[in-house]
Formats: sequence, structure tokens, C-alpha cells
Amino acid sequence: MSYRREELVASLLAGAGSLWFVFELTRDFHRIFQVLPPTGGPTEVIGVAVLLWLHAKLRREVERKTPVFANLPESPLSPEDTK
Repeated sequence: MSYRREELVASLLAGAGSLWFVFELTRDFHRIFQVLPPTGGPTEVIGVAVLLWLHAKLRREVERKTPVFANLPESPLSPEDTK
């Protein structure tokens, strides 16, 4: 799956989880002033969607092939010294 498609799926999943969350909050409208957090279902869906979205962003950055370690100095040990 490409990172763009992963971002899209994560965004749609987060939107669906948010709708489910609001539905759970407003299901019993007579007790709206006693708002309790909904069951774990919608919260977990939103959490998984956020993790999936962050993973897609990480993949995007890795794919850009930016030299993350380009500014680090060379190792003073040669490969033969590490044996």
C-alpha cells in the first residue's frame, strides 16, 4: 500500500471513529448533562487511525531519502578495530 493510500485510509478511519464517538455520546440524549466517555470501541478506532496516519507520515519522510545521519562525524574506529 502506498503512503498516500495509507494516509487516506487512516483519515477515513479517524472520521468514522469520530462519528461513532459522537453517536455514542448523544445516544441517550436525556442524560446529556451526565456525559460519560463512550465505550472503548470508538476511542480505540480513533487511536488506531492516528497511529496508521503517523506511520504513513513516517513512510513519506523515509521515502524522501533525506540523509538523516549526514551531519554525523565519521567513526574514529575502522572496521578492523571493532573485531
